Amino acid sequence: MKAKKAIFYFLMFIPLLITLIFYKYLPKITAAHYNIEGVADRYGSRMESFILPVVIIAFSCILILFNRKMDKTSLDHNITLEIVSLLTFNILCLYDLYGDLSGVFNLRAMPIQLFNLAYILVGFAFIVDGNLLSKSNKHPITGFIRVETLPNGKRKKIQRVSSVFEISIGILFLVIGVFTKGSNMVYFFLFNGLCLFLLIGFILIEGHYS
Repeated sequence: MKAKKAIFYFLMFIPLLITLIFYKYLPKITAAHYNIEGVADRYGSRMESFILPVVIIAFSCILILFNRKMDKTSLDHNITLEIVSLLTFNILCLYDLYGDLSGVFNLRAMPIQLFNLAYILVGFAFIVDGNLLSKSNKHPITGFIRVETLPNGKRKKIQRVSSVFEISIGILFLVIGVFTKGSNMVYFFLFNGLCLFLLIGFILIEGHYS
């Protein structure tokens, strides 16, 4: 648990530290927002590079407050998922910082497209979460799987089916992120559709086995 907490706090502050280190190398004008096609449609000063690191710290503080109310087992599962979430934000922060340092105003000039990266990160997160779900009495994200009051047989079945379902969706995200290329608009709607499908799937699994 101590090691996980150390990793958590490291991921909480490292984006800010890296941004401070590279701040003087950033161009004075950077892309502040991109449209759905990945082209910059708003520009700002390099000070805006601190927005995401500050958001990461604020998000981490909220997680810390929630963690205080959890028992030891739930906390251990939850902090693992929180580390994955912070790692995702860290990678996105580095992606943004790299783009600013390179003077990129069109994301197609980046080594990897943003939506592909997002699919890979979300897929990895779902796979980790699915593995945690098989050991938990309550789903750590949605809260729809409330199986602690069910008989042991039903509880195990809900955990197992939900875990396999989420891991399968995670693998699908990874495959799409690694092996496909398409327009950002298609990626955007597919991304939201798969997340909605996952949520509906959890509800149906709970209803069927409860």
